[in-house]
Amino acid sequence: MEKRVIVFDLDGTLVDSKNLYIDTIHGSLIEHYSIYPKSHISRALGPRLEITLRNIGRFQPDVLNELKNKINKEVARKAKHVKLCPYARETLKRLKKKGYIIVLLTNSAEKFAINALRTHKILKYFSKLFYAENFSSKEDAIRAIAGKYKVPAKEITYVADKKSDVRIAKNVGCKIVIVLACSWDKKLLRKEKHAIRNLKELKI
Repeated sequence: MEKRVIVFDLDGTLVDSKNLYIDTIHGSLIEHYSIYPKSHISRALGPRLEITLRNIGRFQPDVLNELKNKINKEVARKAKHVKLCPYARETLKRLKKKGYIIVLLTNSAEKFAINALRTHKILKYFSKLFYAENFSSKEDAIRAIAGKYKVPAKEITYVADKKSDVRIAKNVGCKIVIVLACSWDKKLLRKEKHAIRNLKELKI
């Protein structure tokens, strides 16, 4: 039987976590006496937490590391409160039933991802999980997934939500579907030709 592999991003694709990260980053920065408005933090959001913090302001390496650890710990604690994006559970269940190999690829830390997936009882649908700690770039992770399941990258569908994800898919040569419902880059991607409104429209 031909292997069918689909890779899902987590934040903004399966769970609606943008405000959780903004609020947590904002609170952590206040504790370090660095006052940045939430609007500034929202504009600074990057593909990884470390990049987001560098976009926000100039922090000494020890402060940057302390902030990163504190924020990751706090969002992991709050993961049980994060909401699923529309039709996430139904879509994963449908794809699993059709025989897809479902892989999670997230820039979030492992504890947050696991807590969020367990809270919403969707962990069981994934064959493999890749976290920020496990790969240097998402391109490298998708190539590793292709190697693990012995399928060409062009046969992998990557389901994500950010403008940077479109570039990642182009770089690695895989298919891309952008989901707008909880997207962190919704305004930038409305005219993206591979965009769908929500996961219910995912037709593969």
